[in-house]
This record gives sequence, C-alpha cells and structure tokens, in this order.
Amino acid sequence: AARLKKIGVNNTYIHQNLFDNKSFEKIRLIGKALNDMELLFDRKVALIKIPMAYGDELGIEIGDTSDIIAFGLQIKGVEVALLIKEIENGSKASLRSKDKFDVRSIAEKLGGGGHVKAAGITLKGIKLDEAKNKILEEIEKELL
Repeated sequence: AARLKKIGVNNTYIHQNLFDNKSFEKIRLIGKALNDMELLFDRKVALIKIPMAYGDELGIEIGDTSDIIAFGLQIKGVEVALLIKEIENGSKASLRSKDKFDVRSIAEKLGGGGHVKAAGITLKGIKLDEAKNKILEEIEKELL
C-alpha cells in the first residue's frame, strides 16, 4: 500500500468508485430491505427478504445484494445473516456467518454450496416464503 501511495495511486478515488457509488434507488432498496429485517431464534439470525416487487417499485434491477446482507452480520449477537430474494423462477438465498456457524452445510443440504462463512442457494420454482421456511428449518436444526 505504501508503494502504491508513493507512486501516486489515489486511494480515495478508488474507494469512492468502489463503495461510494450507489444509485439513489439502490440506497432506497437497502432501506426497504433493512426496514423489514427480522431477528429470529433468540436474535441469532438476521433475516432479510427482497421480493421482486421492491425492484419494480424502485425501477431497478435487484442485482448484487452482498452489500445488503452485510448489515445483518453487523448486529450484536447475530450469528447468521440470511438474505432471500425472489427471482424470476424461484428464490435465491445468501447466507453469511460469524464465529463457528457453518453456512455451507446449510446450503449443501438444500442444493447450494459455498464456504463455511459464505454460501448460497438457488431454489428453482420455490416462492420466497416457502424458501424462507425451508432454510430457517435447517438453520434451527444447527442452532439447537
């Protein structure tokens, strides 16, 4: 990093282009998603749901939601963040964890995969609420 600064790399410019460059609509999407977030299982699981209607309402493609799920893990006491978004032919879920909880094992049980701390699942033909119930059932088994 010191060498890059020495040769004139503008780290502020890079940071702003990577992180401070969201559209107003994306910020509103984040607000809607966080406003409806739930804490479950003794406040150990943060659940964020994003129905397609949010994108329609805001006039945007939902796209990448890794910046949204990160908010769930920032909550004191939360061990697992689960974001489920409705897609054209079903639901897509992202799981993130802190400490010892293995979200990869949850994802694999439902046909997905990933890493111990970050995993994903695509549930074709399964609506948002049904996907939520299936994933939460598996998480609950692991928490007990």
